[in-house]
Amino acid sequence: MVLASYGITASYWVIVAVLGIAMVFYTFVGGVRAVVWVDAIQMLWYVIGGLIVVVALAGSLPDGWFGDAMDASKFQVFDFSSNALTGSFPFVAAFFGGAMLAMASHGVDQLIVQRLMSTRDVRAAQKALVASGVVVLAQFAFFLFIGVLMWAFYQAAVPTDPVSAGGLGLGNKDELFANFTVTELPSGLSGFVIAGILAAALSSSLGALASATVTDGYERISRRTLSDTDRLRLGRIWTVIWAGLLITCAGLFATANQTAADPIVVQALGITGYTYGALLGAFLLGLIVKRATQTDGIVAFAVTVAVMTFVILGVKFVGLAVGHRPGGQRLRRVVHGPDRLLGGRTGRGRAQPGELVVHPARRGGHADRRRVARAAPPRPAGAGAGGATDG
Repeated sequence: MVLASYGITASYWVIVAVLGIAMVFYTFVGGVRAVVWVDAIQMLWYVIGGLIVVVALAGSLPDGWFGDAMDASKFQVFDFSSNALTGSFPFVAAFFGGAMLAMASHGVDQLIVQRLMSTRDVRAAQKALVASGVVVLAQFAFFLFIGVLMWAFYQAAVPTDPVSAGGLGLGNKDELFANFTVTELPSGLSGFVIAGILAAALSSSLGALASATVTDGYERISRRTLSDTDRLRLGRIWTVIWAGLLITCAGLFATANQTAADPIVVQALGITGYTYGALLGAFLLGLIVKRATQTDGIVAFAVTVAVMTFVILGVKFVGLAVGHRPGGQRLRRVVHGPDRLLGGRTGRGRAQPGELVVHPARRGGHADRRRVARAAPPRPAGAGAGGATDG
């Protein structure tokens, strides 16, 4: 979408390949020092880009947007009502799952461990680890707030719904930020923000993958102690190999995922659910059980992945079977009348108490947008022309 707005036509494969080659280049030239510094600059760049978007949105929001956002639970921090298994973000699952995710990603994952090992000493690594948790929390809160502002700006329009139905006509939800950038920001500012988006996509894990392959794979299997020169040579070879594999996987994912229902960050965190628990469990097995061998760890890892696959897919099927959406809330969109339904679940009849109701609203110069409100309890016949769909 971003390139198309500038008259450049490129497939996902070309874009992924160009980004992959760029990551290989700076990983080759500068090693882990270059990766760390590039990551730091990238973060600063896209945070500044986010601030630019906030400033641009601040003067364009409709009156009463904050109250509407509060009514639609956009500022809800904890969710105690959703089903602990089928809900998207129930408190119990978020609390314990988030703790396990943080332990695995920041304590076991080679991507983070490699960076911690690059610090001066243990004390510096501890400070970096704590600071990372604070920065990640602030970063997520900041960009979620931007999401609320965009929800208000587009007046609750569903990004993937056609314009004729009050949506934005986008291919998927991840295009919303890019759509705002190229259509609402001035040329110079939009270029800066786009550069920030590309910077966020360039975070390299190639060094961590190559290092783990050589030291934990090749050296153990071959039972050879390599010199630093040999490690560097093999590390570069494996950097290219892993880059090719990642480019292939990313290209396939992008091609098959053009109209996905969930944002990419939700899918990425969902993928970690299959492997991070197994990774953390294998690490704790070796740390706590002194008699555990490498074979024990591999078997435990494989079994855990298989069990988690069964659990995750089973929960998804159960959630669909009982008629709940991912958020643990039934959703129907009722447009101008009790019997006209657009999107959501099929069926006819009035919106029920507690269901979400979506109805169009006009915004000057724009196509029909949508506003979201909770359905009121049924009123007696003749109480109003709009029935359950009144605002």
